[in-house]
Amino acid sequence: MLDNSNVNGSRSQKLGQGENAVTSRSSFSTFRRVPDRFSSEGPIPICSTIGLAVRRGRRLRWYHYLAYFFGGAFLANALPHLGNGISGHAFQSPFASPPGVGLSSAMVNVLWGFFNLAIAYLLVCRAGSFNLRKTQHVLVLGAGILIMSLMLAHAFARFHGGQ
Repeated sequence: MLDNSNVNGSRSQKLGQGENAVTSRSSFSTFRRVPDRFSSEGPIPICSTIGLAVRRGRRLRWYHYLAYFFGGAFLANALPHLGNGISGHAFQSPFASPPGVGLSSAMVNVLWGFFNLAIAYLLVCRAGSFNLRKTQHVLVLGAGILIMSLMLAHAFARFHGGQ
């Protein structure tokens, strides 16, 4: 609905209905109040995404837990590559010759570690609604981190003098 009265030389436009209506000074703007999704109804999900409403009470499916598990595995894999790469040490990576046995440069390890970190973020924060206050979510993520860490420790022990 347009109101043709002039306010400071511009048209005033009323958008929406009821109490959520917003009056705009320009006929080109379309602003509308959106209800705040972070109300005081309970804890805020840690990895909730902007623009996608996280509905309270939404039930997680089995594949969300699978995503959290593999997100933990990718997070565990990111740490040794980032640690060695940032400190300037060569370390094994899939891009070495032979893959997984030879050493890659520090730069390659930083890039590979960051890629693993990005995949972990997508799997944990974008799949479902991960919440650090929910024990089940943290246990599944922790299981992924623990299992991948044990596998990496076993695999890298033969190269670095471990048992």
